[in-house]
Amino acid sequence: MRKGFLILCCGLTLLVAGCGSQGKSAAEVEPDSLAVQVEDSVSRIKALADFHSQDLSTFWLHGRVKQVVETTESGYEVVLRFDSSGNLESHSAYTGKGAQILRDANDRIISLIHTTPDGFREGMDFSYNADNLPLTLSHWAEAHDTYQLLEYNRKGWPLKANIADETDNYTGHAIYKYEATDSIGNWTRQVAHETWDDIDESASYVVVRRITYYGR
Repeated sequence: MRKGFLILCCGLTLLVAGCGSQGKSAAEVEPDSLAVQVEDSVSRIKALADFHSQDLSTFWLHGRVKQVVETTESGYEVVLRFDSSGNLESHSAYTGKGAQILRDANDRIISLIHTTPDGFREGMDFSYNADNLPLTLSHWAEAHDTYQLLEYNRKGWPLKANIADETDNYTGHAIYKYEATDSIGNWTRQVAHETWDDIDESASYVVVRRITYYGR
């Protein structure tokens, strides 16, 4: 059985530092000039954040995301790369190489398949709810675990899931919490707590995301 799977004030600091480098201290900067720079900074962040695509939503993202590097406490790493239109270009995990990406008639991702040089295959399958957010995620290889996502928050992030270990015939539940976000509003630290119905066992897992964006 396999389980578990800058902020605006910082922008202000950089703006003030930049003004100082041009020969003026923060105290000497014209208030109207600083206000315009702050407004421009807020507008730029809003423009970066106010962008959506089906592929970004599939991975609980928004904004003009270029790359996401997800790591766990055990050092497991997944790298996702998107083009400037928000389409997934590559998904590197398991084998370290990009996955084969399969899509349905609505251009939604339904499978990511990784194949090793010796022919071993591992990946995940997706189904979607009425809001085009993932309804089920099935991880398969030597084991086969399916996560049925039961509840999302207003940001489109999963909060609860049922788990079915189809290899060992166990069932369980997962609760997701989010401890950090970036300036665009994407989560950068998720904690998942999993419990199992048929065995006295539970575990928590932490996923950290490093996200880079087009235009930054």
